[in-house]
Amino acid sequence: MDRVVIIGTSGSGKTTLAARLAEQLEHEHIELDALFWRPGWEETPRDEFKEIVARVCERPTWVIAGNYSSAREIVWTRADTLIWLNFDFELVMKRITRRTLERAWTGAELWGGNQETWRNVFSKSSMIWWSVKTWSRRRREYAELLTDDRYQHLNVLEFATPEHLESWLGALARSSKLA
Repeated sequence: MDRVVIIGTSGSGKTTLAARLAEQLEHEHIELDALFWRPGWEETPRDEFKEIVARVCERPTWVIAGNYSSAREIVWTRADTLIWLNFDFELVMKRITRRTLERAWTGAELWGGNQETWRNVFSKSSMIWWSVKTWSRRRREYAELLTDDRYQHLNVLEFATPEHLESWLGALARSSKLA
């Protein structure tokens, strides 16, 4: 597992897992959101974003968290392992709601110095709303993409429950201590 990409709908825990796994593997942790979002929630232009992602993916080891379709071909073809957090709707909604409300309450800074605000929490641009809209579509899309010949080189690990994920992480930690 030299180059790992973690996918899943917003709120599934991609960033949290990427940070943990990167630390455990002693790899760099990269968030595609941090490469994409500029101050004022301005998006990095697509071609520039793809160039940035391509440079990052040239590194020998990394753990990348993110779902950007514009960068998928770059990331997935260079990754050796793909972890899909395919959690149920109820769990994802609990997580994204808690996280979004917490960020709005605390004013936590996100990528590019941006913040989630109370106004955004209850708007059509809310992360909660985004997760509701994309959860089902992402599941179908990923299942289909993972049958594509371009990605057959990937070691795909799909986790349907946090318990299954934690069990795997524990086994990985034990095996790395033995090595």
